[in-house]
Amino acid sequence: MTRLYRHATLAEGQAGIEGQPAAGADITTAGALNNASTVTPFGRGVIVSGAVDDLPVIALPSAASNVIFGVTLYSFSYERTADTTDADGFFGYPIKGTTTIATRGLIFVVPEDTGTINSDVFVRHTVNGAPGTHEAIGRFRTNIDTDKGIQLLNARWLTAPIAGQVCKLELNVP
Repeated sequence: MTRLYRHATLAEGQAGIEGQPAAGADITTAGALNNASTVTPFGRGVIVSGAVDDLPVIALPSAASNVIFGVTLYSFSYERTADTTDADGFFGYPIKGTTTIATRGLIFVVPEDTGTINSDVFVRHTVNGAPGTHEAIGRFRTNIDTDKGIQLLNARWLTAPIAGQVCKLELNVP
C-alpha cells in the first residue's frame, strides 16, 4: 500500500523549505532526540538540554547563556499531524522523536526580520510580549532584539534575509 505524506510545498520562485539543506551543499549533521515536552519545528536553532544513552536531547533555546548546537533539518520521515505540529502550527519533530541537526553547511531558514548579507546572525530565545508576525523561539534574525537573541559568530547570511521569506544561511557550529 502506498501512503501519501503531506509535506511543505515550494511557492513559485521559492528556493527551499525551512530547515532544508541547500542543493549540492556539503552538510555536517548530528543525530539527537527531541525533548519530552514539545514539538521542535524544522529550521530552528536548538540547544542540547541533556542526553539519553549518549544521544543528545535537543530543545529550543530559553536564555541568552544557551549555546546553539545546530539547526533542525527538515525531515521527510514525518507526516504533518497533530503529533508533528506545535501550538503555533509549525511542522517539526515530534516529542521524543529522532532528529537530525545540521551543525555545518548551507541551510534554508526563515528570518524574523529584514537585513543584508552583512547583517549579524542571532537565534531568538525569548518572544516579545506581543510577538511579531514571524517571531518564534529558535528562529533566526539580524539583531539581538533587546537581549532576546543569541549571536551566532560562526554563521552568515548567503542571501539577504527578508522577514518571513526563506533564505540561505551558512552555519559552522564548533
